[in-house]
Amino acid sequence: MMGKILALAPEEFVRALEKQSSVWRGSGGFAGKRHRRDLRRRWIRLYKNKRGIQSLAQYSRREISGLAADIEVSPKSSVIILLPDNRYLDEQSDKASPGSENKITFPHTSETDSRKQLRRLMHLAMTSRSQTTLDLINASNTYRQALPAVARVSRGDRLFLRGVYLEALGAVILPRLEQPMIDILEEQGVEVVPNSEILVRPPEIQELQTPPDFWHRRILPNGGALPQAYQGNGISIGLLDTGIDVDHPEFSHRTGDHIVYRQFDLNGVEVPGASPRDFGSHGTHVASICAGQNAGISPQVHLSVAAVLTEQSENGALRGYFAQLLGGLNWLVNEAGPHGDGVQIVNASLGTRHLTREDIRSLYKAIGNAADQGAVVVAAIGNNGNLGMGNHCFPAKLEHVVAVGAIDRDDRVAPFSDWGYSYGDAARQAPSKPNIVGPGVDIHSALAGGGYASMNGSSLSAPCISSALALILEKYPELTGQPRRLTETLMEFTRCNQNWANIAPRVGRGCIDLEGLLP
Repeated sequence: MMGKILALAPEEFVRALEKQSSVWRGSGGFAGKRHRRDLRRRWIRLYKNKRGIQSLAQYSRREISGLAADIEVSPKSSVIILLPDNRYLDEQSDKASPGSENKITFPHTSETDSRKQLRRLMHLAMTSRSQTTLDLINASNTYRQALPAVARVSRGDRLFLRGVYLEALGAVILPRLEQPMIDILEEQGVEVVPNSEILVRPPEIQELQTPPDFWHRRILPNGGALPQAYQGNGISIGLLDTGIDVDHPEFSHRTGDHIVYRQFDLNGVEVPGASPRDFGSHGTHVASICAGQNAGISPQVHLSVAAVLTEQSENGALRGYFAQLLGGLNWLVNEAGPHGDGVQIVNASLGTRHLTREDIRSLYKAIGNAADQGAVVVAAIGNNGNLGMGNHCFPAKLEHVVAVGAIDRDDRVAPFSDWGYSYGDAARQAPSKPNIVGPGVDIHSALAGGGYASMNGSSLSAPCISSALALILEKYPELTGQPRRLTETLMEFTRCNQNWANIAPRVGRGCIDLEGLLP
């Protein structure tokens, strides 16, 4: 029988698989849900190996099990839900609200318990609509699925919801939910936010016609003169960006799996079999500042690159979606790195001011959960300084993120470098962002496709700080998995300039200076 099944065309195989799944569900001999799921995966794996195809998702949009199936996968209608977590709520979150005595309480729990709690909440919400079924998939297993990982499937009066559980963030990405379901979830204190579009204005690219000047390496001991005592060996940095051009000569010294790449679609789901690419040039520029053999501050660091800005808007801005950002972040802190257990440092050379309050609170909790995994999150403060204080970006604005501002080669704060208050800082006694500054003006680094370019922006200062953290962690390995202590140690490697006395809020603790790393 199996030989005949494997000989079917993809559309016929999907129909046969769904039909057989119904048989398994109705058979007493296959009562265990996990056993049925393993059987499905075995069929899919055998079929993919036999036919040499990567995914069956494109074939699942046809007729399934003889019933007309309406499959909706639009990312613009997807939603993200997060469990309430009092550790990362602002002061307003602790105030009692009418009906709060009827809410389910969710103390901080393990990953397994969080998944159970989310399923419990969803089943509660689904009582608002009869004949509704939920299929929740771990993000690490989405590549095995025949159907789209985030989808809303209607068959007659029945509704099937398929969603992705982001293990490290305590979040779920789901297809469009009906309003009664959303109302029930929000009554339980759960954040339900739309899959908002995130627009990031990239720095202007000025391709170099002369040899590059890697002046940003002056933050290293001896002004960047090689050889370095520390080069990032054994340390992992994750990048949330546009991707990477791994064929650039700056990365020719990398061997084996020293650079790992994953691409995420607009629903935050990993794209199976995606080859490394840069959807702009920003990611390659940032990666080279971290790990390039000439431009790099930590040339031996392990890089994990999550491509989460994969589109361009009509005005040239880089575009991604909230789910993409969370999907990439979840992979970085949960599965990336040389050992597959997450990176130690996450660099987010991106930011946006255009988030709703609900988006902000969700991002606040998600990044807090990422920190629980032991990762330090570093982000660019933003390039709206010419507009005055308070125009800085998320996620750098969050109190548990290391926000980085920009200076030029003469130690002058860049006019575009933002500053302002932290989100989550109840006292708000003084502007506390950025936390630190680094080189961010006329930064020469790799350009996708070959060659070098100059760019300006705090998004180039951020990888300088991420790389500095890698070198500090290499010297002090006992700080591994302790993001707070590692951040405090980072602040000890700073210097101040007397000319900054009147602009102290714009520089935080000062400029990164790694001279103290010398033995």
